[in-house]
Amino acid sequence: MNRFISLKRLGGFIGVAIVLSIGFFVFQNRVTAPITDQKQTIPSPKEGDQWETGKTYSIQWSSPGTDPVALFLIDKSLENVGVSVSISDRLYTIPNTGTYSYTVSPAAKVGTYKWCLSANGSQICSAYFEIHASQTSQTPPSNSYSFEQYPVSQVYSGPLHAIDWQSDSRALEFKTTISNQVIQNGINFAGKYSVATWGCGSGCQESTIIDLQTGKISAFGIQSDLDVSYKKDSRLFIVNPPENFPSNPADLNPEIKTKYFEMTEKGILSPLLTMTSISP
Repeated sequence: MNRFISLKRLGGFIGVAIVLSIGFFVFQNRVTAPITDQKQTIPSPKEGDQWETGKTYSIQWSSPGTDPVALFLIDKSLENVGVSVSISDRLYTIPNTGTYSYTVSPAAKVGTYKWCLSANGSQICSAYFEIHASQTSQTPPSNSYSFEQYPVSQVYSGPLHAIDWQSDSRALEFKTTISNQVIQNGINFAGKYSVATWGCGSGCQESTIIDLQTGKISAFGIQSDLDVSYKKDSRLFIVNPPENFPSNPADLNPEIKTKYFEMTEKGILSPLLTMTSISP
């Protein structure tokens, strides 16, 4: 009788052990098995795509979830320097709709880039693509552009809005410099904008344009070698104006060009022309 009870108990233990083993196997497979219906990809931009400065393109991705995503534009030439240094642009709290229209800054550096998306605790990146300077069929002489040709309809006279640093978080690195210049200069470009310029080394300047009616940063990090030129009542913005070039061409770096931009009604600094001649 005792042997029968012992065998019965042993059988019960074996049964429980089998059930637990099966349960653990199922659980382990559910945890480690790949989730094929939540693959994340960035099909656009694709390898070999050519983006022009000043133009708008669609970034497309497939990412599960409803939480907002963050997009980072990575400069390939700086990836070996460090992650933070290689980030050319940052876009936060983007709705996770699978697509976003991005306008390439007119001041963007020509080069090879990729987009990386951060969502749901993971990150995916696109293929590398190229950004190059906008090409134009216009070939007028440099003196065909004048401030008077790009007048503003009126100069904003309402309350000045505080700077919205989240509209372009790259500007936070220069927050004190930009803030001081905006306070000092007020509206000094295109009827409602304030231009802040600071040095970035020998023969190098960077400028940022802030819309003081909304507080939004319209353009950041516009690089120049011979300063910039603009007026309060004009929408024309000139990088390396001809009058700042040295009188002796031998003293000039041949890579320095005069660039003309127009501030559009949508607050986009749109390129007009890049001059290959220094003649005014």
